[in-house]
Amino acid sequence: MIELRKDPVVERWITIPRERAVGIEGLFPREEDTLPSVCPFCPASNNEREIFSIRDDQGNWRTRVVSDIRPILCTEGKLDRQPKGIYDRMNGVGVHEIVIESREHLRSWATMDAEQVALVFRTYRERFCEIRKDPRLRSSLVVKNYGGMASRFPHPHSHVVGLPIVPRTLVEEIQGAESYYRFKERCVWCDMRDEELKDPSRTVMLTDHVLVHAPYASRYPFELLIMPLLHRADFAASADDELADLAMAVRTSFEMLQKRLRDPSYTLIVHSAPFRDPPEQSYHWHIEVRPRLTALAGFEWGTGFFTNPIPPEVAASHLRG
Repeated sequence: MIELRKDPVVERWITIPRERAVGIEGLFPREEDTLPSVCPFCPASNNEREIFSIRDDQGNWRTRVVSDIRPILCTEGKLDRQPKGIYDRMNGVGVHEIVIESREHLRSWATMDAEQVALVFRTYRERFCEIRKDPRLRSSLVVKNYGGMASRFPHPHSHVVGLPIVPRTLVEEIQGAESYYRFKERCVWCDMRDEELKDPSRTVMLTDHVLVHAPYASRYPFELLIMPLLHRADFAASADDELADLAMAVRTSFEMLQKRLRDPSYTLIVHSAPFRDPPEQSYHWHIEVRPRLTALAGFEWGTGFFTNPIPPEVAASHLRG
């Protein structure tokens, strides 16, 4: 049983995967905890769990999607929404898939060629299109963790998650974007794009289709926002040429992170509009990247404010070299 519970104050959903529950001692690392001798993502593994793949002319997979062996959400069952006093709960129904991004064990987005990164984004797009067919699900996102501070396995991989709810962070973005649109009749991300093009001090990379920049109000040191120049709410509507250009921009940006910041750990999220009644005019899909260089302190946790010791203008300049 996987359960979703809703916080009645901030309306944030949390997942409790009982099958993955561990004792208190399981929260702490043990000396005998080591990586498996056989990588679970290398070509010889996962044949029986393959959901989707992109293959070359010889039939070898280039990217592969498999089910997670310990998913945070399960595909079977009904949502079964129920009240519990003042609280709300439902079954943890959804999708949790692993995208194996390359056959090569120690590649990263900084060292892959742009063509391979484009195949990864094409894989995300195909999974988004498939997941949205499930009437129980309302949104999907990509989560990629890289490096020892963020991920247990070095083999390049990421997670595609389909959710029965719209997560709170996406709700907040949609509400803010719709408020801005009602007042100005313009997309806030498009206005942000135009402002960054006028003042390139925070720009890390600009291509025909993509802007990579350090956000004006960056929460974390060297935080990056990657966004298409063309207004589009749905990531899955991106064309092949746009994804190829995105891949080139992403690959170059992560090479900068590797060289300038000594290959930091990071977390990446692809934000796209929800499936049902998407805010086409006000929302703009984008990618957020957070290098894991600092930890949240009590002030940030208690107030929701973020203290960033590196101004975004300095961060962008440093990455550009």
